[in-house]
Amino acid sequence: MCPLCWQDSVILVVTMAVVLDLGLLLQPVGADDCHAALLFVTGVLVVARSTNGYFYGMTASLIAAVVVNYAFMEPYYRFELRGAGYPFTFVTPVSYTHLRAHETKANL
Repeated sequence: MCPLCWQDSVILVVTMAVVLDLGLLLQPVGADDCHAALLFVTGVLVVARSTNGYFYGMTASLIAAVVVNYAFMEPYYRFELRGAGYPFTFVTPVSYTHLRAHETKANL
């Protein structure tokens, strides 16, 4: 078990790419940012469970929060934390997924 393995990096990148693609496929159907956030939380849990150590789960949670804010919340394709509720919608998923990643590793 190495702390930073290329296999774990591949799991992180592929999982986040698949979740992003699913979210983008759901956008034209009328899915809102809540669906994308749930997809990314699921992706973070998959990464946390499938990789060694805490690094990849924590990294996945940060990636998820930034991507959901950037691609799935208005204004689309701009990273902005100035609107009402934006800091909350950024901090809450990060803290939740950090907790889940830690809990997943603690139960192994």
